[in-house]
Amino acid sequence: TSTAPPQRPSPSGPKSSLSPQEIARLRSAETRTPFESALSAYEKGDFVRAIELLMPIVRLEPENAEAHFYLGASWLQLGRPQEAIGPLRRAVQLSVGVERERSRYHLALAYARAGQREEALRELEMLIAENSVYRRDAEQTKRQLLRSGMVK
Repeated sequence: TSTAPPQRPSPSGPKSSLSPQEIARLRSAETRTPFESALSAYEKGDFVRAIELLMPIVRLEPENAEAHFYLGASWLQLGRPQEAIGPLRRAVQLSVGVERERSRYHLALAYARAGQREEALRELEMLIAENSVYRRDAEQTKRQLLRSGMVK
């Protein structure tokens, strides 16, 4: 009977079954911050995942205006305007410039969709009075709200 020589382990270690693209994707995910992962989920339309990732961020970083904005915007995208109001209100408080205007506009949408017409009109009036970059959108949304009482 002949016995085969014992197999020696490969000096380079075990071979990966992952493709180079999969390895690159995994490596890039390792270096992403939790906020970057949340933003990526939001941009892909995975608003539930974005919320899951953003909730601990806003708890750990209560001054993070962007995290509050995207949390509120995610709730708004899911048709849950009542949940969007708190984070968007906080984003308005924390942000400045165009980011504040963006947060205020989305807050107005959340109020309108939650049936809080007066609050929505107040936020829209502020955007119009400030000659915001969202002024045209605010004017259009205000007209729609006054005409039908609803905002899409």
